[in-house]
Amino acid sequence: MQPAGGFVFEGLGAQGQFTAFGTYIHPPETKDITDKVVWSLDIANFGTLTQTGQLTYTRADGCGNGDVSATFYSDPSNPSVGSAMVASAPVKGANDGSANCQ
Repeated sequence: MQPAGGFVFEGLGAQGQFTAFGTYIHPPETKDITDKVVWSLDIANFGTLTQTGQLTYTRADGCGNGDVSATFYSDPSNPSVGSAMVASAPVKGANDGSANCQ
């Protein structure tokens, strides 16, 4: 997943684009699989995350932190069967950790 180091969002409406890559053995190659993963954000009220990996920060206070995850299922039509690969990257507001954030 790129950027692996995530994003620090400077203000309301700031955006960051995540990209998911899959590394395959046969044939050996790395492919962009951004449109084949399920995107998720593990912090409520932080931002909106599209299924194309774009995160828009929705907090005006610059607070909050969490992780964006991309999950690839070997059988997307039946995720409970087969295997899943997960990658994640951190996200945070520029003021997170300050006295203004609780």
